[in-house]
Amino acid sequence: MISEIITKKDCAKCKKCCQFESGKFDDVPRFSKRLTSQIKNKFGNRIVFTNKTDFYNVKLQKISESKYQCPFLDIEKGCQLSDSRPFDCKIFPFYLMNYKGDTVISISKDCPVIMEKKLSLLYNYFENTINHYISNLLKDGDFIVEPYHSDAIILKILNNNIINK
Repeated sequence: MISEIITKKDCAKCKKCCQFESGKFDDVPRFSKRLTSQIKNKFGNRIVFTNKTDFYNVKLQKISESKYQCPFLDIEKGCQLSDSRPFDCKIFPFYLMNYKGDTVISISKDCPVIMEKKLSLLYNYFENTINHYISNLLKDGDFIVEPYHSDAIILKILNNNIINK
């Protein structure tokens, strides 16, 4: 889906969406209870989740003194979750966030390829492509609206009727 504006080659070189600096864990994917159960059934006890009240975080693997990565990232093959990825991962580098009571779509500043694109191109891409895709994902009800953080650029305020179940 996102390959229309970011090539798979660019993603394969970067992997910033799956790797995290120590102390910067705002972007760690949030897993629903249902998805966590599915993943535990598939991967067993080698994957550890932390319950954060209304969502779960996966325990990251330490790869250097100050860097961690998602345990589902295979450096050679990419994400091992494929279609079972959490909502956050499916729409990255876009985010679904709560900003002062409004649900917004924002863009990650951590994606170097996205940051090279014009904001107007990203907005048009959202309106013409991603908006429909996200709306379909929201119908599944397996999403988590995360709090806004400053590592994101707000692209659009969404119609909250789409978000509320």
